[in-house]
Amino acid sequence: MDFPKRETIFLKWVISVTICWSIILGTMWYLLVVYRYVSDIGFSLQSLVLLVGSVLFSWAIIGNRQHAIAILAHEGGHGLILQNPKWNDFITNVTTFYPLTASIVEFRRFHFAHHQYTSTSQDPEMVLKRQAAPNYDLPLKGRTSLPFLLMRDLLF
Repeated sequence: MDFPKRETIFLKWVISVTICWSIILGTMWYLLVVYRYVSDIGFSLQSLVLLVGSVLFSWAIIGNRQHAIAILAHEGGHGLILQNPKWNDFITNVTTFYPLTASIVEFRRFHFAHHQYTSTSQDPEMVLKRQAAPNYDLPLKGRTSLPFLLMRDLLF
């Protein structure tokens, strides 16, 4: 099996990161426009529905793109973006990890331990999942139902 050249991977990675950040910034701009519009027309039920709907829509879009950025950060964390490790780490940190309030060093410490101890009692991801249980038990019910978890996350 032939793997793509690193230059190709890097170019696709940069384009993907750029698109993600452009969508996030565009969504923030959209929210600003909606907020200004609502401020200009004054408070009403229609303006409240527009504002709340726009915030919920934007919340989903931005969260989706943040997840995509985290996936791109994961690729950089494995050193797959550039051959030069220092440049790989710098570019990955500045464009993905730092904006998500993380660092490649912390990611590697946690994630490589996961690779070393996958699905064992020492796997750090399994430890987190056990701590978060029953949020990982399916189907979600009661206080772990999706609507309850969304409200909890929005309010706290």
